[in-house]
Amino acid sequence: MYKVDARGEACPKPVLMTKAAVLAGQEEIETLVDNPTAVQNIGRFAASVGYTCESAALDGVYTVTLKKDPNAAPTEADAYEDRSWAVFCTENRIGAVDNELGHNLAKMYFYTLTQLDCPPSVVAFMNEGVFLPCQEEQVIENLKTLMEKGTKVMVCGTCLNYYNISDKLGCGMVSNMYEIVEAVSACGKMMKI
Repeated sequence: MYKVDARGEACPKPVLMTKAAVLAGQEEIETLVDNPTAVQNIGRFAASVGYTCESAALDGVYTVTLKKDPNAAPTEADAYEDRSWAVFCTENRIGAVDNELGHNLAKMYFYTLTQLDCPPSVVAFMNEGVFLPCQEEQVIENLKTLMEKGTKVMVCGTCLNYYNISDKLGCGMVSNMYEIVEAVSACGKMMKI
């Protein structure tokens, strides 16, 4: 079995190190990580490339075992290629100045997205942007509406941890840099706020 030691590596390195083993043709991979978010991220990656995934924890170290499933077809990572456009949000406001106007504009932006005939396929939050799906009730409700219309809402787990607000996430999927970049780049267009 091929071994990958990703302990101490920041997101998205554990997924990328595991992906490198898959691309090298390894059919059985054992990846060591030191946090449950990495286990979840590797599990989603495994499913997207036709591998089974099991994990076990011992003394703060997680062993994630991937095995090529000859009967499984890759799931194409939720078919991102069918997405039309993405919103990449790195601020909790619109504009460079941290003021009431910028925060109000951000709230109205997400409401306006719900009114479009063609809403975004992906909305991804990083850095200060993660405060929006955690603290702004109006934004959370609008994101839920977008999710009902098929929008994938992705929130950076590293950013949530950095700001110590993981427990406040109101909606969306805790994700990682690799998944977010893959989803956003697969869209035909991207808007950054």
